[in-house]
Amino acid sequence: FSHAQASEEDPRQPTAICYLLHSPSMAKFVPPTRCLSTAGSDDLESLTCVLRSQLLDAIKAQSPRQAKLVEEALSLSKQISTGEDGGRNGQQLLLELSRYVEDIAPGDLVVIADAFSMMLTLENIAEDVHIKRMEDGLRGPDVLVKRTAECLGSLLNGGDGSGPVAPEAVVAALQQMDIDFVFTAHPTQVMRQGRLSKCNEIRTIMRRLSSPDLAHAERLDLLEKLQLQIHLCWRTDSLRLKPPSPQEEQRSLLSYVPRSIFPAVPVLLRRLDAALVRVGLPKLPLTASPFRFSSWMGGDRDGNPNVTAIVTKEAVLA
Repeated sequence: FSHAQASEEDPRQPTAICYLLHSPSMAKFVPPTRCLSTAGSDDLESLTCVLRSQLLDAIKAQSPRQAKLVEEALSLSKQISTGEDGGRNGQQLLLELSRYVEDIAPGDLVVIADAFSMMLTLENIAEDVHIKRMEDGLRGPDVLVKRTAECLGSLLNGGDGSGPVAPEAVVAALQQMDIDFVFTAHPTQVMRQGRLSKCNEIRTIMRRLSSPDLAHAERLDLLEKLQLQIHLCWRTDSLRLKPPSPQEEQRSLLSYVPRSIFPAVPVLLRRLDAALVRVGLPKLPLTASPFRFSSWMGGDRDGNPNVTAIVTKEAVLA
C-alpha cells in the first residue's frame, strides 16, 4: 500500500487503500453490535455481523485508537458505496476518501488495510457457511444428485436436441473420464499458514453453531472458541515477509489438501453413483479413477531458478 508514493506521483489520484475501502461489499456494513445471539441464524448478514463484531473487538483489545479508525473507515466506505453522496458524483466521493486516508499515518493505514482484508476473508467464511446451511435445508433428494440425474436423463432421452445417447456410451464415457486437478506454485500467495489454519477453524466453529441440537452451554463454549480464534487470527502476522520457497509451498499444500479436498472426493463419487442408479445405469467400477491430483510445486523446472533436481526430489518424497 504505497500511500506516500501514490500521493507524490499524482496527488489527485486515490491511493491503493482507497480502492480497498471503496469496495461494494462494504455497503453492507452494519455498525458493530452484540449480535452473538444470531450466530445460529441462517441469515448471511447476521453471520457476517457476528464475525465482524468479533474482529472489531479484537482490534479494540489491541488498540482502541486504531479500532476507532477502522470503524470510521467502515462507516465512510458504506456512505460512499451506498450512494449517500449528497449530490456529489463518484469521483468526488473517491477523492474525498483519498483526502481522509492521506491524514492517517502509514502505520495506521497498514492496520486498516489488514482489518479490511481480514473482514473480506471472514465474509467469505460467512458466505461458505450460509451456502452449506442452505444446502442442508434443501436436503430431501440431494440437490447435486437430482441435477446430475436430470442431466444424465436428458442425454439418454435426447433432451439436449442432439438425439438420444445409448446407455453404454454414457457409461463408457464416465468410466474413461480423467480430470487432473493441478495445484500450481503461486508466489503471490502471501497469507501465512498460521492464519489460514485459524480461518479454517473459524469456519468449522461457525458450521457447528448452526446445529439446532446444541445445548445452551455448548453454544456458549463454541462462541468463546470463536472469539479466541478471531483474536488469535488478528494477532497472527498476516503476510509473509518474503516469497515462499518451493519446499514451503509443498508443505502448505500437504497440510491443506488432505483436510479439505481429499475428504470431498469419496462424497462426490458416492453422489455420482447415486445419480447413475437413479437413471438406471450401473455404478462406476471400483477401479475407476476419474480424478487425479498433480502439483507444480517443486517441479516447475522450466525456468524457475529456485527449483533444482534436489528440490524436486524433496517435493516428491514429501
